[in-house]
Amino acid sequence: MNNSFQASGLSFDILKLKYQVIKPQYCISMMGILNRRDVGTKLCVQEKNMLANSGFSTIQTQDSSSFNPLYQILNKVELGGELSQVDIDWLTKEHLFDTIEFIQTEQDKKNQIKNQIKSQLDILKKQYKISTYLDCDSDIRLLQILKNIQNLRTLSESEVNWLKTINLVQPLEIYQKQELQKFARQQEIEEIKEATEEKIKASDFLQLKLNYKATKYKDSHSFSRLYPILLKLDRREQLIASEIEWLKNNQLFDTLEIYQKRESERIAREQEAEEKRKAEKHFSELKIKYRVSSWDSSIPNRLYLILCKIDKGELLTDSDLKWLKLQDFSSSTGHIEKIQHLTELKVKYKAAQHQDTSPSSHLYKILKQLDTGKRLNPQDGEWLKKQQLLETFAIFQERETVQRRDLPIQLPLPKRLRSKNTLRL
Repeated sequence: MNNSFQASGLSFDILKLKYQVIKPQYCISMMGILNRRDVGTKLCVQEKNMLANSGFSTIQTQDSSSFNPLYQILNKVELGGELSQVDIDWLTKEHLFDTIEFIQTEQDKKNQIKNQIKSQLDILKKQYKISTYLDCDSDIRLLQILKNIQNLRTLSESEVNWLKTINLVQPLEIYQKQELQKFARQQEIEEIKEATEEKIKASDFLQLKLNYKATKYKDSHSFSRLYPILLKLDRREQLIASEIEWLKNNQLFDTLEIYQKRESERIAREQEAEEKRKAEKHFSELKIKYRVSSWDSSIPNRLYLILCKIDKGELLTDSDLKWLKLQDFSSSTGHIEKIQHLTELKVKYKAAQHQDTSPSSHLYKILKQLDTGKRLNPQDGEWLKKQQLLETFAIFQERETVQRRDLPIQLPLPKRLRSKNTLRL
């Protein structure tokens, strides 16, 4: 037996399993457990029991196995060696017939693969005029590289360098020629693609010039300044100042007119939308203010117009009042009627400029007293003056003068009667 082979790195136990010296149940699982054992992984109780039941130790026992003939044979096969007649005789003597059969079957498979590789490689070597002798591993690598060249695949940098290192000039030249051809084809495809795109752009440009009345501009190349401007117009995007100036300088006034008309429409739509948003917000505020927030209707509508009138201090028409009564505002009708009453009193007593429209305001209290003929106290008069309601204050003063004039005259009583009931003359 040849002892020149180095250790394969697999434990003796795993080699025996692999080459069917031992064939326990769950052989694949057992190899996994042995691998974990050999690298020092802690085994669970179940795994230890499986090893013990199959005749294996939970501790690696390869220290003395290098002198074991069986280990030498299996390790040699694992490292790519073939069985000698001496190896076969020894295995036969030990009745390891399954091991002999397994090894020979595996070697037959390897030899078959080698023959296939050699056959394919011989064909490719002849095709690429290669007479250099290479070892087995190099043959495999060369076969893969030649297949890649044959299938027009791009080689890696390391593969190209390897061909240079072993001086395989012919396949390298063929590969480089193929790459140049591929590059030329790619360039041709790119040029055709660019030409096609340019035709499409030219056609598109012409249509845009027709759509936006810019046919007087003679340059039809897609890289002209006009093309991106017309594209922006077609996408309804806003032009920048320099683009507008360019249209003016090139006397494309029809194109500019189309753009400006569209911009005016856009601005008008935005303003309309903003006004609607403000009106809706105002309507919501008015409904809360005048206690009709349950009313659910869109802008514009009759209620909004009426609430605006009330908020501005304007008098409602009979039609407005009738419409309000027909609506389901039972909880707020009285509040609105008070506001309307305050508005009427403000007009009647020259206080319309005062902004307060609340029925709970001090002004409403004063105006109601004026309207019912009740006397106001001096503090109310001072309040009217502070609010700059001078016309209302004048009415107040006039009313006070009339009321004083209409009071009965009281004469002083004689001293003897002062302690008794007063006498009204």
